[in-house]
Amino acid sequence: MSEHYSNKKPKELIRAEKLIGDGKIDETLQLMKIFKENKEHTLHDIVLYHLLKGKLLIQQGLYDKATEFAEKTYEESLGLGASLLSVDALLLKIEALIKLMRLEEGLEIIKQGEKLLKSLTHKRPQDYKQRKAYVAFLKRLYYQFKDSTDQALKHFEHSLALREELDITHEIAQSLDKIAFILGGFKGELDRAFKYAERSVVLAKKSAKKYYISHSLLIIAVLHHLKGEIDRSIKFNKQSLTISKELNDKGGIVTVLNNLGDVYRTKGDFNRALEC
Repeated sequence: MSEHYSNKKPKELIRAEKLIGDGKIDETLQLMKIFKENKEHTLHDIVLYHLLKGKLLIQQGLYDKATEFAEKTYEESLGLGASLLSVDALLLKIEALIKLMRLEEGLEIIKQGEKLLKSLTHKRPQDYKQRKAYVAFLKRLYYQFKDSTDQALKHFEHSLALREELDITHEIAQSLDKIAFILGGFKGELDRAFKYAERSVVLAKKSAKKYYISHSLLIIAVLHHLKGEIDRSIKFNKQSLTISKELNDKGGIVTVLNNLGDVYRTKGDFNRALEC
């Protein structure tokens, strides 16, 4: 999720967020360490710092730690009163829970987040709509893992529509690649799926945020495998894997290696499949 929290957002956190997008994780951690060591921060700044740390944990596939961290951040954010930062902390927790397949817990937090968000309609419309779009996106994840394809697609499309209104490039790319996955992987509509996936790759690259580039390349790789284009699938899987390793995205690395193993088995190259 993009950040529009405050015009007074600390410059160190603005820089750290850009470094995360650039895939410069070591530099990010160093900058965040320097920020943390400065004791003269407001509660608002501390919550912003913790939200960014939670986002990094999710991108690295450390979902258990992210869940605990998001809960702590939510409790801290309550000291700010009625705040969209509390919604952001809940959204982090929801994403981590769903990735851990703790689906019903995730659904309960979705309901909590929706209720809180409805009480904050007076906030800046762009900020409010951005959180609303992310709730729709996370609902899609829930329904996808619950094997409710039509519901998942409905929430993805709603998320995409809101994100296109906001013109947040990497979040549009994220919604597009998930729609592509459902269309290709669950509905067998490969031609439509490729159109969404190809646009996702273009926008992810335009955003220059490597986490989203990696995921969009992964979806393209999956679609090529489904289409029987094995060599092209291997090519895009390897591109995704290179970025995932650069980001130390453990979840992404495991997913790509599993996909590569399946592709090599399809090709009959069992030695390489075992190496994955």
